[in-house]
Amino acid sequence: MSLQQEECPETTPYAAQYRVIEILQKLRTTHVAPAEKAVAAAKLGATYLAVEEPHNAQPALEEAGNFFFSELVKFTTDITLDDGSQGQEVGKKAVSKLLAEMPQVKVGNEHEEFVVYVVELLNQLGVLWSNRSRSVRALCYLSAGLTLCAKSEQLQDDALAAAQTHTHFYLAQVYGSLGMADESARFCLSTLELQLLQFAGAHEWVRNALKLVEFYLDTDNPKDAATCLKAKEGDETQKLLVAEVYSTWSRLHLDGYDADEVDHVLPRPTSMEKTLATLAETQETEPEGVNFGMEFVPASNVETFAQARDVFKMGLRACTRAKDVFVLDGFVTQHVRLLQRESALYKRLLPFEEALGRQVAMQRRRLALLTPMLGDTLNSRAFGDLLQELYFECAEINADLFELKQSKDSGEKAMAQKARPRKTP
Repeated sequence: MSLQQEECPETTPYAAQYRVIEILQKLRTTHVAPAEKAVAAAKLGATYLAVEEPHNAQPALEEAGNFFFSELVKFTTDITLDDGSQGQEVGKKAVSKLLAEMPQVKVGNEHEEFVVYVVELLNQLGVLWSNRSRSVRALCYLSAGLTLCAKSEQLQDDALAAAQTHTHFYLAQVYGSLGMADESARFCLSTLELQLLQFAGAHEWVRNALKLVEFYLDTDNPKDAATCLKAKEGDETQKLLVAEVYSTWSRLHLDGYDADEVDHVLPRPTSMEKTLATLAETQETEPEGVNFGMEFVPASNVETFAQARDVFKMGLRACTRAKDVFVLDGFVTQHVRLLQRESALYKRLLPFEEALGRQVAMQRRRLALLTPMLGDTLNSRAFGDLLQELYFECAEINADLFELKQSKDSGEKAMAQKARPRKTP
């Protein structure tokens, strides 16, 4: 077992890492080859990041970077695009232009044995600047690592494959922070692909898959969101992630009522087609009983009350299962969001219900879900915005309920008058 994998007492959680730092610092003072000294500096910087000391990590990482790719370090140092001075968001064209101008990282034959360390170093510099909200700098380092992996002939090496997966994972986050959701989703999907090849743990795989599902829902691709959800159901046994899967299913069922009416905001990268097809085939060959009892129903297939009720029931069941884990005591926001989603499911079912009496009952059910959260149930200081949403939603429901009662009373009066016998002259 390596030093960094040792269990440390709670009072000194980084004890093992500081022992590693001490060893690496001593190594740098010994007479070793320049490349090995650069690798030691890279490892030192990565360890400083692990113990949350980025101010010490930067000089060590850049020292190593100046040995392996000095031109890229200088190039990124001069970047001002993401320092906030321009007072505007970084545009996609500006990012593309910068990446095209960026110096490429090349590892010569004499340093070929250090390719894995160079990719890991680029990843660590990407993490360093991403944590400082310098997303463009981070993107340059990570993109350089991506290109280096693509050119390397060592991808069969487990260490390099793992470093490549980390590069894709970090790129998904950085593109997300830049507001480039399509690119973020592309790298989220490629991360899943690489993790599947490496037999990554279910916990991490499901986490990443949930991010991809959120992208598909946000960009109105419910069918692909459902495919990803179905593909990962059988891989996860932990209660918290199971609840997140149910919660996301509930959102899919809610959005599915009218998703076909919305124009897609972003195109789906064509590179996703193959993996989505593979995932769809996988779910078809799974034995019965492993899924969550959820099925995707396109909005075009929801035309009658019976069809809408089936979608409603699946959404309601998903909310209920998620609430079993996301309880109010400990998961306030998640619990309230699920109650709001239940309320919204009733709202979406309303247009399919013709009987005014049942419409009134459904609106009352919505109030019964939300009103217990009002008053002193939630801390107004900590959840002020959430309470404001709930009060507004309850006010809207009461207004709709009043109109329904008026219509119901008017209809009953009209029926009574119609049924009353007319006086004969």
